[in-house]
Amino acid sequence: MIKTSINDIIQELRQGKIDQIELYLDYNGQVNKIMINNAMKKQKEVRKVSLKGNKLPNVNFSQTRIKGNFSGLTLSGSNFSYSTIETADFSSTNLYGADFNKAKISQTNMSSAYNANLGNAYMTGSVNLYNVNPENTHSYNPRTTEVKMLDDTQDINRVILSKRNY
Repeated sequence: MIKTSINDIIQELRQGKIDQIELYLDYNGQVNKIMINNAMKKQKEVRKVSLKGNKLPNVNFSQTRIKGNFSGLTLSGSNFSYSTIETADFSSTNLYGADFNKAKISQTNMSSAYNANLGNAYMTGSVNLYNVNPENTHSYNPRTTEVKMLDDTQDINRVILSKRNY
């Protein structure tokens, strides 16, 4: 039996060998469903993957389109750069070391996510950042050791407003 990693399956998606991945994570009776697809193609071939547990460390989701429930998962070291994240739930998710560089995030719940570094992400529409616990460094100033928001007020609600394009 050949074991294939999640990263290998996502790479097949990027190469056009498959069009969509339905990922199911079962942890203590809670099932998280995550849809990953290539926005450029119509979804014909779907690969369904079922896993046990709540950890998806170091997964490369970059340059994909993502929807689904990441709530309560550990996504440490995962790469979401240049991805499009829509209608997703990242509430209470551990995002330590996760990279959201140039990710487009909309209609997403990130409430109570911790270790989130969203400094270079594009947020549009409704993105819930209530009670988000950011990493203690930000990509716009990686040398700082204290938490500083973009406007240095420590008020994450003002950061949300400053990211909107009025």
